[in-house]
Amino acid sequence: MVRMQRIATRLASRPRLISSCSRVIGFIAILLSSFGSSAQNNGAAAGKTQYYHGTIGSTHEVQMTLFTHGKELTGSYQYASQRKAIELRGRILPSGDYEIDELNAHGQATATFTVNDLLGGGLNGTWLSGKKRLPVVLGEIQLAQLEQLHRMWSGSRKIRNIVVGPFSACAMTGVGAFCWGTVSGSPSLATLGPGRVAYVALPQLSIPADITALALGDPTSCYVERGAVYCWQPNRGVLPLQTPTLIPGFERNVTDVGIAGEYACAIVARALKCWPGAALDEKTNLTTVDSGVTRLSSGMPNCVLTAKVLCWTLHYAANPQKYEIGVHPIDGVSDQVTALAAFDGLGSNTRFACAVEAGSLKCWGDDTSNILLGRRGKLGFRDVPPGVMPSLETGIIDVSVQSDNACAIRDGSVLCWGSNWYGQSGNGTTGFTAGTGEVPLPARALKVAVGGTYACALTADNHVWCWGDNEFGQTGNTSKDTCELPNGQMPDTIPTPCNKRPVQVRGTP
Repeated sequence: MVRMQRIATRLASRPRLISSCSRVIGFIAILLSSFGSSAQNNGAAAGKTQYYHGTIGSTHEVQMTLFTHGKELTGSYQYASQRKAIELRGRILPSGDYEIDELNAHGQATATFTVNDLLGGGLNGTWLSGKKRLPVVLGEIQLAQLEQLHRMWSGSRKIRNIVVGPFSACAMTGVGAFCWGTVSGSPSLATLGPGRVAYVALPQLSIPADITALALGDPTSCYVERGAVYCWQPNRGVLPLQTPTLIPGFERNVTDVGIAGEYACAIVARALKCWPGAALDEKTNLTTVDSGVTRLSSGMPNCVLTAKVLCWTLHYAANPQKYEIGVHPIDGVSDQVTALAAFDGLGSNTRFACAVEAGSLKCWGDDTSNILLGRRGKLGFRDVPPGVMPSLETGIIDVSVQSDNACAIRDGSVLCWGSNWYGQSGNGTTGFTAGTGEVPLPARALKVAVGGTYACALTADNHVWCWGDNEFGQTGNTSKDTCELPNGQMPDTIPTPCNKRPVQVRGTP
Protein backbone atom coordinates (compact mmCIF):
# COMPACT_ATOMS: atom_id res chain seq x y z
CA MET A 1 0.00 0.00 0.00
CA VAL A 2 2.85 2.39 0.86
CA ARG A 3 4.39 1.67 -2.56
CA MET A 4 1.15 2.54 -4.37
CA GLN A 5 0.77 5.74 -2.34
CA ARG A 6 4.25 6.75 -3.48
CA ILE A 7 3.32 6.03 -7.09
CA ALA A 8 0.17 8.12 -6.82
CA THR A 9 2.13 11.00 -5.25
CA ARG A 10 4.85 10.83 -7.93
CA LEU A 11 2.38 10.81 -10.80
CA ALA A 12 0.42 13.68 -9.28
CA SER A 13 3.59 15.76 -8.85
CA ARG A 14 4.52 15.61 -12.55
CA PRO A 15 2.56 18.18 -14.62
CA ARG A 16 3.47 16.49 -17.91
CA LEU A 17 1.87 13.26 -16.76
CA ILE A 18 -1.30 14.70 -15.22
CA SER A 19 -3.31 14.87 -18.44
CA SER A 20 -2.31 11.41 -19.60
CA CYS A 21 -2.44 9.71 -16.20
CA SER A 22 -5.34 11.39 -14.39
CA ARG A 23 -7.52 8.34 -14.84
CA VAL A 24 -4.70 6.15 -13.61
CA ILE A 25 -4.41 8.26 -10.44
CA GLY A 26 -8.14 7.82 -9.91
CA PHE A 27 -7.79 4.07 -10.29
CA ILE A 28 -4.89 4.10 -7.80
CA ALA A 29 -7.02 6.01 -5.30
CA ILE A 30 -9.80 3.46 -5.62
CA LEU A 31 -7.32 0.64 -5.21
CA LEU A 32 -5.73 2.29 -2.16
CA SER A 33 -9.13 2.54 -0.56
CA SER A 34 -10.11 -1.05 -1.32
CA PHE A 35 -6.68 -2.41 -0.45
CA GLY A 36 -6.64 -0.47 2.85
CA SER A 37 -10.01 -1.95 3.78
CA SER A 38 -8.86 -5.43 2.76
CA ALA A 39 -5.63 -5.10 4.73
CA GLN A 40 -7.50 -3.95 7.81
CA ASN A 41 -10.05 -6.75 7.62
CA ASN A 42 -7.90 -9.63 6.42
CA GLY A 43 -4.28 -8.56 6.97
CA ALA A 44 -3.57 -9.30 3.30
CA ALA A 45 -0.69 -7.81 1.27
CA ALA A 46 -1.55 -4.97 -1.10
CA GLY A 47 -0.29 -6.73 -4.25
CA LYS A 48 2.04 -5.36 -6.90
CA THR A 49 2.23 -2.83 -9.70
CA GLN A 50 3.75 -3.59 -13.11
CA TYR A 51 4.40 -1.34 -16.11
CA TYR A 52 4.51 -2.46 -19.73
CA HIS A 53 5.35 -0.84 -23.07
CA GLY A 54 5.10 -2.15 -26.62
CA THR A 55 2.66 -2.53 -29.47
CA ILE A 56 -0.83 -3.68 -30.36
CA GLY A 57 -1.16 -4.79 -33.95
CA SER A 58 2.60 -4.35 -34.54
CA THR A 59 2.33 -0.60 -35.16
CA HIS A 60 0.16 0.94 -32.41
CA GLU A 61 2.46 1.97 -29.56
CA VAL A 62 0.91 1.61 -26.10
CA GLN A 63 1.79 1.74 -22.40
CA MET A 64 -0.06 -0.38 -19.83
CA THR A 65 -0.12 -0.29 -16.03
CA LEU A 66 -1.51 -3.29 -14.12
CA PHE A 67 -2.25 -3.68 -10.40
CA THR A 68 -2.39 -7.28 -9.20
CA HIS A 69 -4.23 -8.17 -6.00
CA GLY A 70 -4.66 -11.91 -5.62
CA LYS A 71 -6.07 -13.21 -8.88
CA GLU A 72 -7.72 -9.90 -9.74
CA LEU A 73 -6.27 -7.30 -12.13
CA THR A 74 -7.07 -3.62 -12.51
CA GLY A 75 -5.32 -0.78 -14.26
CA SER A 76 -5.30 1.17 -17.51
CA TYR A 77 -3.52 1.57 -20.82
CA GLN A 78 -3.06 4.36 -23.33
CA TYR A 79 -1.98 4.81 -26.94
CA ALA A 80 1.02 7.01 -27.64
CA SER A 81 -1.01 8.78 -30.33
CA GLN A 82 -3.94 9.61 -28.04
CA ARG A 83 -2.56 9.81 -24.47
CA LYS A 84 -5.97 9.00 -22.94
CA ALA A 85 -6.15 6.37 -20.22
CA ILE A 86 -8.50 3.45 -20.92
CA GLU A 87 -9.66 1.50 -17.85
CA LEU A 88 -8.86 -2.21 -17.51
CA ARG A 89 -10.29 -4.95 -15.30
CA GLY A 90 -9.42 -8.64 -15.44
CA ARG A 91 -8.25 -11.82 -13.80
CA ILE A 92 -5.48 -14.39 -13.80
CA LEU A 93 -6.84 -17.66 -15.19
CA PRO A 94 -5.92 -21.12 -13.80
CA SER A 95 -3.72 -21.54 -16.89
CA GLY A 96 -1.69 -18.48 -15.82
CA ASP A 97 -2.95 -16.39 -18.74
CA TYR A 98 -4.22 -12.88 -18.12
CA GLU A 99 -7.75 -12.15 -19.34
CA ILE A 100 -8.29 -8.40 -19.19
CA ASP A 101 -11.36 -6.44 -20.32
CA GLU A 102 -11.08 -2.97 -21.79
CA LEU A 103 -13.87 -0.81 -20.34
CA ASN A 104 -15.66 2.22 -21.73
CA ALA A 105 -16.79 5.24 -19.71
CA HIS A 106 -19.85 3.30 -18.53
CA GLY A 107 -17.81 0.37 -17.28
CA GLN A 108 -18.84 -1.91 -20.15
CA ALA A 109 -16.32 -4.28 -21.77
CA THR A 110 -15.53 -3.26 -25.35
CA ALA A 111 -12.47 -5.42 -26.01
CA THR A 112 -10.47 -8.19 -24.33
CA PHE A 113 -6.76 -8.84 -23.90
CA THR A 114 -5.72 -12.49 -23.59
CA VAL A 115 -2.01 -12.47 -22.82
CA ASN A 116 0.65 -14.50 -21.05
CA ASP A 117 4.20 -13.95 -19.83
CA LEU A 118 5.61 -17.28 -21.01
CA LEU A 119 8.53 -15.46 -22.62
CA GLY A 120 9.36 -13.73 -19.34
CA GLY A 121 9.45 -10.02 -18.60
CA GLY A 122 6.41 -9.07 -20.67
CA LEU A 123 2.93 -9.87 -21.95
CA ASN A 124 2.30 -11.50 -25.31
CA GLY A 125 -1.03 -12.53 -26.82
CA THR A 126 -4.00 -10.97 -28.58
CA TRP A 127 -6.42 -8.06 -28.37
CA LEU A 128 -9.96 -8.92 -29.53
CA SER A 129 -12.84 -6.56 -30.27
CA GLY A 130 -15.71 -8.10 -32.22
CA LYS A 131 -14.15 -9.65 -35.32
CA LYS A 132 -10.99 -7.57 -35.02
CA ARG A 133 -8.02 -9.49 -33.59
CA LEU A 134 -4.55 -7.95 -33.19
CA PRO A 135 -1.27 -9.30 -31.77
CA VAL A 136 -0.05 -7.81 -28.49
CA VAL A 137 3.64 -7.57 -27.53
CA LEU A 138 4.43 -5.70 -24.32
CA GLY A 139 7.74 -5.69 -22.50
CA GLU A 140 7.91 -5.01 -18.78
CA ILE A 141 9.58 -1.70 -17.90
CA GLN A 142 10.63 -0.15 -14.61
CA LEU A 143 9.23 3.01 -13.03
CA ALA A 144 12.23 5.07 -14.13
CA GLN A 145 11.73 3.85 -17.71
CA LEU A 146 8.04 4.75 -17.49
CA GLU A 147 9.03 8.28 -16.57
CA GLN A 148 11.53 8.34 -19.45
CA LEU A 149 8.81 7.10 -21.82
CA HIS A 150 6.48 9.95 -20.90
CA ARG A 151 9.29 12.46 -21.36
CA MET A 152 9.95 11.03 -24.82
CA TRP A 153 6.27 11.12 -25.68
CA SER A 154 5.96 14.76 -24.58
CA GLY A 155 9.31 16.16 -25.70
CA SER A 156 10.52 17.47 -29.03
CA ARG A 157 11.26 14.80 -31.64
CA LYS A 158 13.63 16.92 -33.67
CA ILE A 159 15.98 14.33 -35.17
CA ARG A 160 19.68 15.09 -34.84
CA ASN A 161 21.11 11.96 -36.44
CA ILE A 162 20.32 8.47 -37.68
CA VAL A 163 22.31 5.35 -36.83
CA VAL A 164 21.97 1.99 -38.56
CA GLY A 165 23.11 -1.52 -37.71
CA PRO A 166 22.72 -4.89 -39.45
CA PHE A 167 19.15 -5.48 -38.24
CA SER A 168 17.97 -2.25 -36.61
CA ALA A 169 18.22 1.51 -36.84
CA CYS A 170 17.64 4.50 -34.55
CA ALA A 171 16.70 8.16 -34.88
CA MET A 172 18.52 10.26 -32.29
CA THR A 173 16.58 13.15 -30.73
CA GLY A 174 17.07 15.46 -27.77
CA VAL A 175 14.75 13.28 -25.66
CA GLY A 176 16.20 9.88 -26.57
CA ALA A 177 16.54 7.21 -29.25
CA PHE A 178 13.58 5.98 -31.30
CA CYS A 179 14.48 2.61 -32.85
CA TRP A 180 12.97 0.06 -35.22
CA GLY A 181 13.78 -3.39 -36.58
CA THR A 182 15.14 -6.19 -34.41
CA VAL A 183 16.25 -3.85 -31.64
CA SER A 184 18.79 -5.58 -29.40
CA GLY A 185 18.32 -4.98 -25.68
CA SER A 186 15.00 -3.12 -25.96
CA PRO A 187 12.76 -3.76 -22.92
CA SER A 188 9.72 -3.09 -25.12
CA LEU A 189 10.26 -6.10 -27.41
CA ALA A 190 10.18 -9.83 -26.83
CA THR A 191 13.55 -11.54 -26.64
CA LEU A 192 12.23 -14.89 -27.91
CA GLY A 193 9.41 -16.06 -30.15
CA PRO A 194 7.02 -13.62 -31.88
CA GLY A 195 7.22 -9.89 -31.33
CA ARG A 196 10.98 -9.46 -31.68
CA VAL A 197 10.57 -6.99 -34.55
CA ALA A 198 9.37 -3.38 -34.36
CA TYR A 199 7.80 -2.16 -37.62
CA VAL A 200 7.47 1.29 -36.08
CA ALA A 201 9.98 3.52 -34.30
CA LEU A 202 9.67 2.90 -30.56
CA PRO A 203 11.44 4.63 -27.67
CA GLN A 204 14.51 2.54 -26.80
CA LEU A 205 14.26 2.83 -23.04
CA SER A 206 17.65 1.21 -22.39
CA ILE A 207 19.41 4.18 -24.02
CA PRO A 208 19.64 7.41 -21.99
CA ALA A 209 18.54 10.69 -23.53
CA ASP A 210 21.88 12.46 -23.05
CA ILE A 211 24.17 10.17 -25.04
CA THR A 212 26.61 11.78 -27.47
CA ALA A 213 27.33 8.78 -29.74
CA LEU A 214 25.67 5.46 -30.62
CA ALA A 215 26.87 2.40 -32.57
CA LEU A 216 24.65 -0.56 -33.46
CA GLY A 217 26.16 -3.94 -34.29
CA ASP A 218 25.66 -7.66 -34.10
CA PRO A 219 26.15 -8.89 -31.44
CA THR A 220 27.53 -5.75 -29.77
CA SER A 221 26.06 -2.25 -29.50
CA CYS A 222 27.46 0.73 -27.54
CA TYR A 223 26.83 4.34 -26.66
CA VAL A 224 28.82 7.20 -25.13
CA GLU A 225 27.35 8.96 -22.10
CA ARG A 226 29.25 11.66 -20.20
CA GLY A 227 32.51 10.60 -21.80
CA ALA A 228 32.17 6.89 -20.95
CA VAL A 229 31.37 3.86 -23.14
CA TYR A 230 28.52 1.49 -22.25
CA CYS A 231 27.92 -1.67 -24.29
CA TRP A 232 25.41 -4.52 -24.36
CA GLN A 233 25.53 -7.84 -26.20
CA PRO A 234 22.78 -10.16 -24.89
CA ASN A 235 23.31 -12.79 -27.58
CA ARG A 236 27.08 -13.19 -27.29
CA GLY A 237 27.85 -16.46 -25.50
CA VAL A 238 31.39 -15.57 -24.42
CA LEU A 239 30.24 -12.49 -22.46
CA PRO A 240 26.48 -11.89 -22.54
CA LEU A 241 25.66 -8.38 -21.33
CA GLN A 242 21.89 -8.05 -21.06
CA THR A 243 21.92 -4.31 -20.25
CA PRO A 244 24.30 -1.43 -21.07
CA THR A 245 27.48 -1.99 -19.05
CA LEU A 246 30.39 0.38 -18.37
CA ILE A 247 33.47 -0.91 -20.21
CA PRO A 248 36.76 -0.82 -18.25
CA GLY A 249 39.34 1.41 -19.89
CA PHE A 250 36.63 3.60 -21.46
CA GLU A 251 35.35 5.39 -18.36
CA ARG A 252 36.28 8.95 -19.41
CA ASN A 253 37.34 11.27 -22.25
CA VAL A 254 35.50 9.26 -24.95
CA THR A 255 34.14 11.29 -27.87
CA ASP A 256 32.96 8.63 -30.37
CA VAL A 257 32.42 4.88 -30.70
CA GLY A 258 31.97 2.44 -33.59
CA ILE A 259 31.49 -1.31 -34.08
CA ALA A 260 33.92 -3.34 -36.19
CA GLY A 261 32.66 -6.92 -36.15
CA GLU A 262 32.94 -8.12 -32.55
CA TYR A 263 35.09 -5.11 -31.62
CA ALA A 264 33.98 -1.76 -30.22
CA CYS A 265 36.45 0.99 -31.13
CA ALA A 266 36.37 4.44 -29.55
CA ILE A 267 38.25 7.72 -29.54
CA VAL A 268 39.66 8.08 -26.01
CA ALA A 269 41.55 11.30 -25.27
CA ARG A 270 42.39 11.57 -29.02
CA ALA A 271 43.70 7.99 -29.14
CA LEU A 272 41.91 5.09 -30.81
CA LYS A 273 41.29 2.10 -28.55
CA CYS A 274 39.34 -1.09 -29.20
CA TRP A 275 37.51 -3.46 -26.83
CA PRO A 276 37.35 -7.11 -28.05
CA GLY A 277 34.05 -7.77 -26.26
CA ALA A 278 35.22 -11.06 -24.73
CA ALA A 279 35.98 -9.84 -21.19
CA LEU A 280 35.46 -6.87 -18.88
CA ASP A 281 39.19 -6.55 -18.40
CA GLU A 282 41.11 -3.45 -19.36
CA LYS A 283 44.17 -5.59 -20.16
CA THR A 284 42.38 -7.06 -23.20
CA ASN A 285 41.90 -3.64 -24.86
CA LEU A 286 43.96 -2.70 -27.91
CA THR A 287 45.43 0.71 -28.66
CA THR A 288 45.31 1.15 -32.41
CA VAL A 289 46.39 4.78 -32.86
CA ASP A 290 48.23 6.53 -30.02
CA SER A 291 47.25 10.17 -30.50
CA GLY A 292 45.86 12.91 -32.71
CA VAL A 293 42.57 11.21 -33.65
CA THR A 294 39.76 13.67 -34.43
CA ARG A 295 37.23 11.56 -36.36
CA LEU A 296 36.23 7.90 -36.51
CA SER A 297 34.87 6.49 -39.76
CA SER A 298 31.24 5.42 -39.87
CA GLY A 299 30.06 1.99 -41.00
CA MET A 300 32.32 -0.86 -39.89
CA PRO A 301 35.16 1.46 -38.94
CA ASN A 302 38.78 0.79 -39.79
CA CYS A 303 39.85 4.36 -40.56
CA VAL A 304 40.32 7.56 -38.58
CA LEU A 305 41.20 11.16 -39.34
CA THR A 306 44.34 12.61 -37.78
CA ALA A 307 46.76 14.98 -39.52
CA LYS A 308 45.98 12.59 -42.38
CA VAL A 309 43.68 9.62 -42.89
CA LEU A 310 44.92 6.44 -41.20
CA CYS A 311 43.45 2.98 -41.72
CA TRP A 312 44.25 -0.23 -39.86
CA THR A 313 43.87 -3.98 -40.14
CA LEU A 314 43.54 -6.66 -37.49
CA HIS A 315 45.33 -9.91 -38.28
CA TYR A 316 44.88 -12.94 -36.03
CA ALA A 317 48.11 -14.76 -35.21
CA ALA A 318 47.58 -18.35 -34.09
CA ASN A 319 50.95 -18.64 -32.35
CA PRO A 320 50.94 -16.87 -29.99
CA GLN A 321 47.18 -16.35 -30.02
CA LYS A 322 46.68 -12.62 -30.39
CA TYR A 323 45.59 -9.95 -32.84
CA GLU A 324 48.27 -7.98 -34.63
CA ILE A 325 47.45 -4.43 -35.70
CA GLY A 326 48.75 -2.85 -38.85
CA VAL A 327 48.21 0.90 -39.29
CA HIS A 328 49.01 2.67 -42.54
CA PRO A 329 48.44 6.23 -43.85
CA ILE A 330 46.34 6.85 -46.94
CA ASP A 331 48.23 8.93 -49.47
CA GLY A 332 46.13 11.10 -51.74
CA VAL A 333 43.58 12.22 -49.14
CA SER A 334 44.15 15.43 -47.17
CA ASP A 335 43.03 16.24 -43.63
CA GLN A 336 40.22 18.43 -45.03
CA VAL A 337 37.73 15.58 -44.67
CA THR A 338 34.14 16.34 -43.69
CA ALA A 339 32.78 12.76 -43.85
CA LEU A 340 34.56 9.41 -43.59
CA ALA A 341 33.08 5.93 -44.04
CA ALA A 342 34.74 2.52 -44.12
CA PHE A 343 34.05 -1.20 -44.29
CA ASP A 344 36.24 -3.89 -42.75
CA GLY A 345 35.43 -7.32 -44.13
CA LEU A 346 37.33 -9.04 -41.31
CA GLY A 347 37.12 -12.70 -42.29
CA SER A 348 36.80 -11.87 -46.01
CA ASN A 349 39.86 -9.59 -45.87
CA THR A 350 38.00 -7.06 -47.98
CA ARG A 351 38.42 -3.46 -46.85
CA PHE A 352 37.56 -0.18 -48.48
CA ALA A 353 36.69 3.37 -47.53
CA CYS A 354 35.42 6.67 -48.89
CA ALA A 355 35.94 10.25 -47.77
CA VAL A 356 34.32 13.57 -48.63
CA GLU A 357 37.13 16.03 -49.35
CA ALA A 358 36.36 19.59 -50.44
CA GLY A 359 32.96 18.45 -51.73
CA SER A 360 34.26 15.55 -53.83
CA LEU A 361 34.06 11.83 -53.02
CA LYS A 362 37.28 9.84 -52.97
CA CYS A 363 37.28 6.06 -52.45
CA TRP A 364 40.04 3.47 -52.08
CA GLY A 365 40.75 -0.10 -50.98
CA ASP A 366 39.70 -3.54 -52.21
CA ASP A 367 37.15 -3.31 -54.99
CA THR A 368 36.32 -7.01 -55.06
CA SER A 369 32.59 -6.30 -55.28
CA ASN A 370 33.07 -3.69 -58.00
CA ILE A 371 31.36 -0.94 -56.04
CA LEU A 372 34.11 1.61 -55.45
CA LEU A 373 34.09 2.47 -59.11
CA GLY A 374 30.39 1.72 -59.49
CA ARG A 375 30.88 -0.64 -62.39
CA ARG A 376 29.87 -4.16 -63.28
CA GLY A 377 32.53 -6.82 -63.75
CA LYS A 378 33.57 -10.38 -62.89
CA LEU A 379 37.00 -9.52 -61.55
CA GLY A 380 37.58 -7.10 -58.72
CA PHE A 381 40.65 -5.11 -57.84
CA ARG A 382 42.85 -5.03 -54.73
CA ASP A 383 44.43 -1.96 -53.18
CA VAL A 384 42.79 0.62 -55.43
CA PRO A 385 44.40 4.01 -54.59
CA PRO A 386 42.21 6.99 -53.65
CA GLY A 387 40.38 8.38 -56.63
CA VAL A 388 37.43 10.67 -57.22
CA MET A 389 34.23 8.78 -57.97
CA PRO A 390 32.79 9.49 -61.41
CA SER A 391 29.81 11.92 -61.27
CA LEU A 392 30.57 12.66 -57.59
CA GLU A 393 33.23 15.33 -58.09
CA THR A 394 31.32 18.21 -56.44
CA GLY A 395 28.51 18.95 -53.98
CA ILE A 396 28.98 15.87 -51.78
CA ILE A 397 28.15 16.32 -48.07
CA ASP A 398 27.86 12.76 -46.74
CA VAL A 399 28.76 9.15 -47.58
CA SER A 400 28.08 5.71 -46.13
CA VAL A 401 29.45 2.33 -47.24
CA GLN A 402 28.91 -1.30 -46.33
CA SER A 403 29.94 -4.71 -47.64
CA ASP A 404 28.94 -4.29 -51.29
CA ASN A 405 26.97 -1.09 -51.71
CA ALA A 406 27.31 2.61 -50.95
CA CYS A 407 25.30 5.84 -50.86
CA ALA A 408 26.23 9.53 -50.89
CA ILE A 409 24.42 12.86 -50.74
CA ARG A 410 25.02 15.35 -53.55
CA ASP A 411 23.26 18.72 -53.45
CA GLY A 412 20.51 17.29 -51.23
CA SER A 413 19.92 14.16 -53.35
CA VAL A 414 20.81 10.61 -52.27
CA LEU A 415 22.74 8.56 -54.84
CA CYS A 416 23.38 4.82 -54.36
CA TRP A 417 25.30 2.17 -56.28
CA GLY A 418 26.61 -1.38 -56.02
CA SER A 419 24.74 -4.53 -54.97
CA ASN A 420 20.99 -4.08 -55.19
CA TRP A 421 19.46 -7.52 -54.64
CA TYR A 422 17.40 -6.21 -51.72
CA GLY A 423 16.50 -2.94 -53.45
CA GLN A 424 19.27 -1.01 -51.63
CA SER A 425 19.52 1.45 -54.53
CA GLY A 426 16.01 2.65 -53.70
CA ASN A 427 14.99 3.25 -57.32
CA GLY A 428 12.48 0.41 -57.70
CA THR A 429 14.91 -2.08 -59.25
CA THR A 430 16.98 -5.04 -58.07
CA GLY A 431 20.30 -6.39 -59.27
CA PHE A 432 23.65 -4.62 -59.55
CA THR A 433 23.47 -0.83 -59.99
CA ALA A 434 26.25 0.32 -62.30
CA GLY A 435 27.10 3.93 -61.74
CA THR A 436 25.10 6.11 -59.36
CA GLY A 437 21.33 6.12 -59.27
CA GLU A 438 19.19 8.73 -57.49
CA VAL A 439 16.85 7.68 -54.67
CA PRO A 440 13.47 9.45 -55.01
CA LEU A 441 12.88 11.37 -51.78
CA PRO A 442 10.25 14.08 -51.15
CA ALA A 443 12.64 16.50 -49.41
CA ARG A 444 16.31 17.44 -49.27
CA ALA A 445 18.49 14.80 -47.60
CA LEU A 446 20.71 15.77 -44.67
CA LYS A 447 22.14 12.38 -43.68
CA VAL A 448 22.43 8.93 -45.24
CA ALA A 449 23.35 5.64 -43.56
CA VAL A 450 23.81 2.21 -45.15
CA GLY A 451 23.09 -0.92 -43.12
CA GLY A 452 24.38 -3.48 -45.62
CA THR A 453 21.14 -4.78 -47.10
CA TYR A 454 19.15 -1.58 -46.53
CA ALA A 455 19.70 2.17 -46.22
CA CYS A 456 18.05 5.15 -44.52
CA ALA A 457 18.09 8.91 -45.00
CA LEU A 458 17.14 11.85 -42.79
CA THR A 459 15.40 14.61 -44.72
CA ALA A 460 15.09 18.32 -44.01
CA ASP A 461 11.42 17.99 -43.05
CA ASN A 462 12.43 15.86 -40.01
CA HIS A 463 11.39 12.51 -41.48
CA VAL A 464 13.35 9.29 -41.89
CA TRP A 465 13.01 7.23 -45.05
CA CYS A 466 14.37 3.72 -45.52
CA TRP A 467 14.56 1.23 -48.39
CA GLY A 468 15.89 -2.26 -49.07
CA ASP A 469 15.74 -5.42 -46.96
CA ASN A 470 12.81 -5.58 -44.53
CA GLU A 471 13.02 -9.16 -43.30
CA PHE A 472 13.82 -7.90 -39.80
CA GLY A 473 11.82 -4.65 -39.89
CA GLN A 474 14.82 -2.54 -40.97
CA THR A 475 12.72 -0.08 -42.99
CA GLY A 476 10.42 0.75 -40.08
CA ASN A 477 7.29 0.06 -42.09
CA THR A 478 5.43 -2.79 -43.74
CA SER A 479 6.92 -4.51 -46.78
CA LYS A 480 5.44 -3.32 -50.06
CA ASP A 481 7.62 -5.57 -52.25
CA THR A 482 9.24 -8.97 -52.44
CA CYS A 483 12.83 -9.22 -53.60
CA GLU A 484 14.00 -12.40 -55.32
CA LEU A 485 17.51 -13.25 -54.19
CA PRO A 486 19.90 -15.57 -56.05
CA ASN A 487 20.10 -19.05 -54.54
CA GLY A 488 23.59 -20.16 -55.49
CA GLN A 489 23.44 -22.88 -58.15
CA MET A 490 19.74 -23.52 -57.69
CA PRO A 491 17.33 -22.16 -60.31
CA ASP A 492 14.85 -21.12 -57.60
CA THR A 493 15.18 -17.73 -55.94
CA ILE A 494 14.76 -16.83 -52.29
CA PRO A 495 11.80 -14.45 -51.74
CA THR A 496 12.53 -11.78 -49.11
CA PRO A 497 10.26 -8.95 -47.89
CA CYS A 498 11.69 -5.60 -48.96
CA ASN A 499 10.93 -2.06 -50.08
CA LYS A 500 12.45 -1.22 -53.46
CA ARG A 501 11.58 2.44 -53.00
CA PRO A 502 11.82 4.61 -49.87
CA VAL A 503 9.11 4.28 -47.22
CA GLN A 504 8.70 6.64 -44.29
CA VAL A 505 9.63 5.17 -40.92
CA ARG A 506 6.47 5.15 -38.82
CA GLY A 507 6.69 6.75 -35.41
CA THR A 508 9.10 9.49 -36.51
CA PRO A 509 9.00 12.33 -35.80
